[in-house]
Amino acid sequence: MREVCGRSSTFGRSVWRPAIRILCLVRPYVPAMVAAIALSLLASGLKGAIAWLTKPVINYVFVEGKREYLLVLPAGVFVIYILRSIADCSQAYLMADAGLKLVRDLRNRLFENLLAMPVSRALTWKSGDIISRQLMDVALFGHILSDSFSVFLVEFPTVIVLVCVALYRRWDISVLSLIVLPLVGLGTRTF
Repeated sequence: MREVCGRSSTFGRSVWRPAIRILCLVRPYVPAMVAAIALSLLASGLKGAIAWLTKPVINYVFVEGKREYLLVLPAGVFVIYILRSIADCSQAYLMADAGLKLVRDLRNRLFENLLAMPVSRALTWKSGDIISRQLMDVALFGHILSDSFSVFLVEFPTVIVLVCVALYRRWDISVLSLIVLPLVGLGTRTF
């Protein structure tokens, strides 16, 4: 039986073993990642609120000429932009912090393993390979957590929220654009 995150398991050489190892490495940073997910969902909702408030601002202030909304609605949009920026920055900070701590911990574990291994085995490796693993390979893993996963975390809910806002505003035009625009993109790419 193999140890998986400190517990015995029968996974052995299964397909899930790399995913489980990654989850074990990321486990100490789950609270920061959960907070980052919550902040990214808040930021996505605020981006949808900005898209939602654009129509009332234009209709009340410019079309209907209601001057009392001239200060209230733009101020509300400004406050939403500030809140969205705070949520975006906080989410990016939490994910970058988790990624940097993951890189630090992985480098420490790699260095401890390097010190504990027999000299005869360490001499079979080239020093450039060891330095490359210590610096680049570990940094790439941290980049996946802090940058790539972070972008996915923010942009995926934003797309869903904005599509929902578009469908609520004008469902017929939204469905038409969701069907036609990919076909136009495919046509321009092909020809």
